[in-house]
Amino acid sequence: MNIFIGSSKEVHESGILLEIAKIVEECGMVPIRWNKTPSIFKAGKFTLENLEEIIAEKNIVGSIFIYSCDDITWYRGKEVGKPRDNVLFEHGLFSGKLGRTRSIIVNVGNVSMPTDLAGVTYIDFSDGNKTSGEINLREWLKDLKKSLKKSSDKSHQCVNEPESGHLLIRMFKNLKDASPYIVEQAQKASEIKILANKGLEFFGADSSLISLAETEKYKNLKRLKILLLDSNSRWVNRGFMALRKYESIEDFKRELDTTHAIIEMGMRKFIKELDLPKSGIKYHKGEPYFRLIMIDDMAFVSSYAENPTKQVRDLPVFLIKKDFGSLYGSFRKHFNDYWKNYSDYGETFKENIDIEVSAGGIVYWKQDQNIYIVLVQREDGSWVLPKGHKKINDRSLEKTAIREVKEETGLSSKKLRCVRELDSYTYDETAAAISVSKINHFFLIEYVSDEMDDLHADFEHMSAKWWNINEELPFMFYIYQKILISETLKCEFDVDALIDDK
Repeated sequence: MNIFIGSSKEVHESGILLEIAKIVEECGMVPIRWNKTPSIFKAGKFTLENLEEIIAEKNIVGSIFIYSCDDITWYRGKEVGKPRDNVLFEHGLFSGKLGRTRSIIVNVGNVSMPTDLAGVTYIDFSDGNKTSGEINLREWLKDLKKSLKKSSDKSHQCVNEPESGHLLIRMFKNLKDASPYIVEQAQKASEIKILANKGLEFFGADSSLISLAETEKYKNLKRLKILLLDSNSRWVNRGFMALRKYESIEDFKRELDTTHAIIEMGMRKFIKELDLPKSGIKYHKGEPYFRLIMIDDMAFVSSYAENPTKQVRDLPVFLIKKDFGSLYGSFRKHFNDYWKNYSDYGETFKENIDIEVSAGGIVYWKQDQNIYIVLVQREDGSWVLPKGHKKINDRSLEKTAIREVKEETGLSSKKLRCVRELDSYTYDETAAAISVSKINHFFLIEYVSDEMDDLHADFEHMSAKWWNINEELPFMFYIYQKILISETLKCEFDVDALIDDK
């Protein structure tokens, strides 16, 4: 019985990978380490192709992926560690092939877990917990052996259909094979996110997957976000140059900038014809591990080739669907981290919104002796007041605040009344993370209605909810917003706010 063990290079160097491999051996199973000598990866093939073949050829029945603090990101107002992106991706591949119960996580250190993996039980192998972690790992290996013996007819199969009854991962031979399916899904989509180096195959021309000649087919589209590789990124190096056989790195950068200019023009056309708020292009400076196009509840992902002679369009494309525990949430978090923390605004985004000014408010509704306020939930689980950027055509900050509340909560703008401006501030945790200067204006907004109407969160938030101000309010991301709510509730309603401070 072979168990694949995946990790970053740093985990191997720390010795933890070998510790876990030894436990697997002691439990009567064979550890297949990613860094085994001789290598399990065949020369001339790219990593994902090798991994697919390893699962079948090595009769892999289970996998262990070690999550450690390999990279640093900004999360809930502070720096936290997260696992290397290729470890996340490969864990998702094995989880989709073997089934979630046969592909487990061993957590080393204070690692920030992707939202969709929240609630998935992992084995804690960090300092101070190794003893209990080893016991739990041995127990999992023991249970795995028992389950395999009970279902011997399935002991060497890769399970493609998890409990949900639908394929979480599907592989296309290359982008050409995946294109019809991507186009079909994109034309029905309400939100599309693209992460790429150049991006022209996905968007920007009549021949792109999202074709400028077929704008009218995207009537359901509400938001289009594109992240492209900044030509000034330190990752624009000779490796990329060799991939296209450029004579100099300057030639590569010129083509990159020219391609981006074409995509910017295409975005202007989409924004103008389809009225797409909060849509536009940003440029990231992170390391390009892969490219992806996220369409509502699915992600199409392809790796960038390690072999310079292999074109990315010829590599397999993996379809990963949104499901509890699937890797879709990891890719969504990766995109959002880059979008918020490691990117600069492109021209289309600057034209679409005024990035220096935001407005929102504390929306309240009275019913007898009860008073409720509206909060919206970010994808990291924390809560914030509804607010957003001022558009160029917004006639006033009050209009911006009302429009943003409407967009983020689904409340009717006709029932929203600005009572007065509460305060403004020019610094918050997001400004610190992405080094921007901005000013945020907040208003006290009454919701004038006989009923507590249902809330419907927009694409950028997980949920929206009415909260009774006499009960404990949830954990909030922005410190200043917590202070603003406390002061306003005391001044307006003589209520001492209680806010979760976990």
